[in-house]
Amino acid sequence: MVEAFGLDAKIDNYKGIRPISFYSWDLDCILDVLSMTLDDEKEYPDKKDEGYLQLHELYINLRKAYKETYG
Repeated sequence: MVEAFGLDAKIDNYKGIRPISFYSWDLDCILDVLSMTLDDEKEYPDKKDEGYLQLHELYINLRKAYKETYG
């Protein structure tokens, strides 16, 4: 994720002990990557696939949290 400097390392180093914090531009980047992945027919040709459905649910929840936090 080129646009979000240090985001990959932050995610890789996350241990799950306390809540993770993101800047608004971090979430912008994550949401954009998720959206591109979900729209990729080669990655998810079957929109009823369990992996697709879980990723889509994550995308919806993150987008909702983004709107609640940053407007």
